[in-house]
Amino acid sequence: MEKAKQERYSEALADFSQAIFLQPDYISAYKYRGLVYAILGNDRKANADLHRVSLLQKRGQPTEHRSSPFGQTPPPTGPAGSPWHCAGTLRNHNEGISAIALSPDSRYLVTSSYDQTLRVWQLSTGRSLRILTGHDGPVYCVAISPDGRWVASGGEDHTVRLWNMQNGRLVRTLGGWMGGHSLAVLTVAFHPDRKRLVTGGADKTLRVWQFDQGKELHCLTGYKEGVTGVALSPDGSVLVSSSLEKTLKIRQMSSGRLVRSHRNNYHILALRFNSDGSRLFTGTSEHQICAWDLEAGEVVQTYGGSQGPVSAIALSANGQTLFSGSASGEIKGWALGSGREKFSLCDHRQQITGLVVTADGNTLASGSLDGTVKIWWRSRT
Repeated sequence: MEKAKQERYSEALADFSQAIFLQPDYISAYKYRGLVYAILGNDRKANADLHRVSLLQKRGQPTEHRSSPFGQTPPPTGPAGSPWHCAGTLRNHNEGISAIALSPDSRYLVTSSYDQTLRVWQLSTGRSLRILTGHDGPVYCVAISPDGRWVASGGEDHTVRLWNMQNGRLVRTLGGWMGGHSLAVLTVAFHPDRKRLVTGGADKTLRVWQFDQGKELHCLTGYKEGVTGVALSPDGSVLVSSSLEKTLKIRQMSSGRLVRSHRNNYHILALRFNSDGSRLFTGTSEHQICAWDLEAGEVVQTYGGSQGPVSAIALSANGQTLFSGSASGEIKGWALGSGREKFSLCDHRQQITGLVVTADGNTLASGSLDGTVKIWWRSRT
């Protein structure tokens, strides 16, 4: 919105349009883009965007706020025949959830939101423990360090912020006026060595940081569009990124050297390595999940049948189940080996923006543009 206030209307329109591409139900982006169109005298486009805002608002944004959803909600629900049921819904954010992250011990959940805040939750009870404030604009991404000590977030204000997980205090800001990304930070991931951080941005760069010192180690270029996703292999040797140019890039982490680039006919909306790094799973705009053998440089298996583009992926620790979330709000579970669909969950009203599953495989959390996080429990039969 700052660019619109500065009368940099073309740049503002580009930013809002990119935000809408990434999150098709992002109400604020439609609203502000419509206002810019109105300022420019384009009444047709202004009315179209504001009409879209009205339709999205009629679908309902959650307004109920509770400290804990468990024990205060109706009995858990789930589709007949599904091993999963919804145990509770977290509703404290005022706008859509952009991303979620799970602590290594599976005790805490961190959510980022378009309401410019992050929240730390106790997963077992659904209680909101802390609110992290400081971003000047929507927060687009969040990650938790492998030792569970730090939370990293990136957002519209071009910064990466590092927070203390235990007390919620802001420890460091990477970038901003003094360097770093020149546009919104769209994706963030911690390196397994607990010292480095990787971020991707709308400025078409991938950056590697030594976060404890606030030092930028590498700025990796060569992208034609914004970098929207990043994943690191479990041993930290391989860095994979996706961007709006429909390209998957594989790099050597130590040097940043580009090893291989795959041009696709679809957008990649989610990235996830399996536990041993032998497969990379990608969620696509073509309603499919692709399993890649990166050494061979090819897709070795596909999982299909989602009702919309696949926007989130999670894997069970035992390597048996692949979870996917789609732009339609649907969650599906797949047998990793056979590719068979195991179950479908449809409680969210809008796009799934994050999925995480606990180490024991008994709890699944899903974040959505509908502003809620749903906690799912697996039946122990």
